[in-house]
Amino acid sequence: MRKILIIAAALLCTSLITGCAMLNNRRQEPAQYIPPAMADEQNIPAKTVITYARGMDETEAALKIIEEFNRQSDSVTVKYQELPYDEGERYNQIKRWLSSGDSSIDIFDVNMTWCAEFAQNGYARTLDSYARENNINLENYNHAVVNGCRYDGALWAMPRIIYTGLFFYRRDIVDTPPAHWDDFISSAKWYNGENDTKYGYVFSGKVTQNLVNEAMEFIYSYGGKIIDDDGNIAVNSPESINGLNKFYEIYNGGFVPDTEYKMTEIDACISFLNGESVYMRNVPSAWSVLNTREDSKVVGKFAIAPLPAGSAGSFSVLSGYVSVINAKSANPDAAWEFIEYISGYEGQKMLSVISGRIPAMTAVLADAEVIEANPHFDSDIFRETLDTAVPNIITPHHKVITGVMQDELYLFLTGKKDASAALTSMEAKIRALLA
Repeated sequence: MRKILIIAAALLCTSLITGCAMLNNRRQEPAQYIPPAMADEQNIPAKTVITYARGMDETEAALKIIEEFNRQSDSVTVKYQELPYDEGERYNQIKRWLSSGDSSIDIFDVNMTWCAEFAQNGYARTLDSYARENNINLENYNHAVVNGCRYDGALWAMPRIIYTGLFFYRRDIVDTPPAHWDDFISSAKWYNGENDTKYGYVFSGKVTQNLVNEAMEFIYSYGGKIIDDDGNIAVNSPESINGLNKFYEIYNGGFVPDTEYKMTEIDACISFLNGESVYMRNVPSAWSVLNTREDSKVVGKFAIAPLPAGSAGSFSVLSGYVSVINAKSANPDAAWEFIEYISGYEGQKMLSVISGRIPAMTAVLADAEVIEANPHFDSDIFRETLDTAVPNIITPHHKVITGVMQDELYLFLTGKKDASAALTSMEAKIRALLA
């Protein structure tokens, strides 16, 4: 039986606030960063200027990494264009740029599930020659994210960040976290309201990609699949029905917020931080937010565990963010120089220490300074979760598949369809769209 990690009391007050955009004082508009030397045209250094775009970063990590790279590089200066926080908006904006042939942004950080689509459509530049010429050993990175960077035998991106599902529980309320979903349901109902909590469970229930990932975790934990080993759509099965029915039982179990269908990862984290829930499903970097926010009511009162298991075991979906070079970039060599830095040891270490995000480079997880900033990285549960996580589906049709899944999951979870009807419709629509 897996050991359950008891989270250490609290990080030092000087610990850096982190991530996954969990803060409730989010900026409303993305920011731009122009290096100081570029403010006065007379002082522009004789460097190649490139622009890097990524999603809104609530921490200082993105800017600090760019500033350090600009300080070190003799040939490249990086400007920063921050994109919307909402992943759907960000995908649409990036796709508009790339499909129109816009060359104003050289590098994009994208969800690894978008990489195959962008590669197939000719939006990204292959990186094999750069990796080969610079002796990049991809064995040093999480294999699932590396696979997400590949399409049709070529490398189209470099790994940066990992995220996956993790189970948080109030150890001042629960002695031992439930090992199975049935036990979890009983426990969440029993402890709902204990120690001034309002809910038994919070998670990202809004109809987004996160909801699809969570549904996939239930499908997998009861033996179902989304795509079979031959690449065929196989979501409609008795095992998938069992998984979704368990998800419905939780979603409508009376121990989650009435507004769960509106709740994002941020909302779930803030609710748990405020002491409102006994259990939470969230990404691992929520750990640091819960321990470093001055207003956190759960410092030293929670721990992490694997997600509860179904009849086929416990499964967490692993995804990540990767860096691609715009196929229309006029400065691909300069863009690669920056990508090599942010995906290398120094850039990965800064990312993790400052933001608490999980670096894609495996060795960085064992770095002493990284562990000091993120003690939960040094736990058996954390390592086992990464080792056993199921990679997100990698296909050029990811957005098509998950778009259909979102629509059918909404109808199912709100009681407008049963699991069998939702999965039958889901599979039929996906097959029709891919025909």
